[in-house]
Amino acid sequence: KRARSSAAAAADASDTAAAAASFTLSGGEPCCAAGVAALWRAGKLCDVEVLVEGRTFQAHRVVLAAGADYMAALFDAGMEDSARRVIELPDMPASAFEAVLHYLYTGETECSDEALPALLQAAGRLQVVPLQRVAVAALQARLTPVNCVAVWREADQLTLPDLVADARKVALAGFEELGDTLADLRLEWLRSLLEDDALAVASEEAAFEAVARWVRAQRPPPDEATALPLFGAVRYPLMDGSFFNERVLVEPLLRGAAGKDMVIKNCTGHMFGIATVRPRSRGRIFVIGGYTSAIRNGITQVDVFDVARGVWAAAPPMAAGRYCAAAAVMGGKIYVSGGYDGSNFLSSVEVYDPARSVWEAAPPMATSRSGAAAAVVGGKIYVS
Repeated sequence: KRARSSAAAAADASDTAAAAASFTLSGGEPCCAAGVAALWRAGKLCDVEVLVEGRTFQAHRVVLAAGADYMAALFDAGMEDSARRVIELPDMPASAFEAVLHYLYTGETECSDEALPALLQAAGRLQVVPLQRVAVAALQARLTPVNCVAVWREADQLTLPDLVADARKVALAGFEELGDTLADLRLEWLRSLLEDDALAVASEEAAFEAVARWVRAQRPPPDEATALPLFGAVRYPLMDGSFFNERVLVEPLLRGAAGKDMVIKNCTGHMFGIATVRPRSRGRIFVIGGYTSAIRNGITQVDVFDVARGVWAAAPPMAAGRYCAAAAVMGGKIYVSGGYDGSNFLSSVEVYDPARSVWEAAPPMATSRSGAAAAVVGGKIYVS
């Protein structure tokens, strides 16, 4: 073998020393993302157009592919569509796609409560997983009896089981506040709510009237075989006798032989002890704040009475002690507003989520007040 020169050996040694002495320079800001976003805003070097609801959006294929799995699959499919300069997305609101596009380039996007369901659907369809995740969290935080049915349908379509469960929970807790959205419940969903012991209704009469309203609102009207299972989920033995005689027995939807037979069987089993009709769980009673003879200032204490079990238990305390506060329940959460702490009138608002057993701060009222009343109307809380 030919001997290597001393110069070559020295070069090798120098390279090894340089590799061992390598280091990282840090402290700078990554410029790639910001630079691409600037190019996009300026409409430069864009190589694809997305047509949505008649509007054309300029973009870069690499950005769409990197952030949206649907686009990555489309561009990498090797089909004729993958090489097209113009891509059309039918059945999607242009405003929703615009919000998704802004998120892909900047990592954030503006959205209103009304536009949030459409944004979630767009993120799901385009498979922008991080945006879908934050949109779900935003919807979960904004669930009310007014919007829970629409969110339930959207979550079911997008196969989001956690959001489905949360929407159903709000529908159970705010059943009598669903209003016109009651008609949008699928039959099997309404039946599952009626069969649930936790359905929050003031009386079984309210459950019956809800079924009657749902059946009459359907187009085309359901046949008897479809409607009867819903009426059969109502717990007739829990009704007032006069309502049963004057309302149930004369309901036109139950005048047929099958309807009468269903009602009779529902009642006779209970009358003769063959079957037991469980009462609806009336939930829990919360006693929040107040003051004691020993502590004249407002207290943070919260006590809970379980109606079904007949026992008291402690719940997590509020952050601020208060008495003479206004309280209201919406979407299964308790909102406590204002009050007096023994020295000052309060404008602060705290929200208790029984499902998670936690208190959270909400935006304060514009005016401090004590001794006010709170009411829920149309998904909003009014304190006066």
